[in-house]
Amino acid sequence: MTNKFCIQCRKTLNGRSDKKFCDDGCRNTYHNNRMFNKTVSIKQVNAILRNNRRILQVFMPQKGKIQIPKQTLLTKGFDFNYITSMAVKNKRTVLYCYDIGYSLAEDGSCEMSKYDFK
Repeated sequence: MTNKFCIQCRKTLNGRSDKKFCDDGCRNTYHNNRMFNKTVSIKQVNAILRNNRRILQVFMPQKGKIQIPKQTLLTKGFDFNYITSMAVKNKRTVLYCYDIGYSLAEDGSCEMSKYDFK
């Protein structure tokens, strides 16, 4: 009879003939390590989107509209390459970061108001 070893820690396995791991800890570690590379890019994009939303939340007006220079948002770390959705309202393209909408004005500023999310 040949000895079988745990896929994660290489300890000798006892018990069922089709056993691959010595315990739940090794099984979890193995699968977490395997999935890590697949989820890294998703985590990076979500981190950028969360940061963008946090920045927009600071400037969000309670009512009416506000114009913020695009450079101000860039200085705070806002990344205009990442949005969650977009819509056309009143002949303007509204870009969304989760539930907060903004539009880019022709003068290079960012216009924010209380947009309804669709």
